[in-house]
Amino acid sequence: MRDGSEVVGRVSFDSADGYIVQVGPAETVRLDSADIARVEPYHRSLMPEGLLAGLQATDLADLYAFLRTLR
Repeated sequence: MRDGSEVVGRVSFDSADGYIVQVGPAETVRLDSADIARVEPYHRSLMPEGLLAGLQATDLADLYAFLRTLR
């Protein structure tokens, strides 16, 4: 940002006058184009580090099976 701050998230909408960026599971921010110094891709996951640490293969399989039901 032009003020020296950074916003990290996923762009959910962009237009000529700015962006709406998802910065958390249920949090978005609107950024005006005039306030943005530069936009760079972010190649890391937005999920917390170690989120799946300690899960067994069967736990992951169960989680995957559950997520597939959420169509």
